[in-house]
Amino acid sequence: MASAREEHPGIDVQVQNTGPCQAKVRFTVAADTYSTTRARSLQQMAKRTNVKGFRPGKTPLGMLEKHYGPNIDREMIEHYLNQAYDLAVKENELRPAATPRIDIDSIQPPAKGEELSHEFDLLLRPEVELGTYKGMEVTTNPTEATDEEVELALEDVRRQNSRPEPVGDDGLPEEGVALCKLECRPEGSDEVVFERDGIRLGPKVPPFGIEEKVFSQAM
Repeated sequence: MASAREEHPGIDVQVQNTGPCQAKVRFTVAADTYSTTRARSLQQMAKRTNVKGFRPGKTPLGMLEKHYGPNIDREMIEHYLNQAYDLAVKENELRPAATPRIDIDSIQPPAKGEELSHEFDLLLRPEVELGTYKGMEVTTNPTEATDEEVELALEDVRRQNSRPEPVGDDGLPEEGVALCKLECRPEGSDEVVFERDGIRLGPKVPPFGIEEKVFSQAM
């Protein structure tokens, strides 16, 4: 299996720790590596680019360079930034806390015959070492639940596991909850001005605008 360095030839990456959770990555791409890769990208673009007045794949490289050169350089810089990041992490066993934010447009492409060089900062996850914990004694203070707390807990379980069933002639218990269809009509009229189905209501909590005593009796 090829190493990370063999997968990215022509690029040199150096990592320097600058803080407890910080590192600085410096990378350099050799001039011949950059120029060769860039020329290959330009040739590939020529094969897939159609320009009026030229047959497919026959557009002069000089014309493509004039119109698309900056775009190719931007793609090249982004490509080598990703390679530098990959190498830095794998070779130094870094644990980044986040992907670095780098303004690619602020990086100037190298002049012809010069190398590409740049640096960026990495935020790393903190290294945590456990102290001595085996054999430690822990003092606990057991507490007893009161009858009231037990009853409240049981009531909560009963409510969570309850299923709808007919109320019957005795009506709804004071602490019960009913699945209701609510209709509101003006006094003396059959016109429904508000209607809502499938809501849960209890005798102690009337809907807004309904008298508590009347609502409780109706439930």
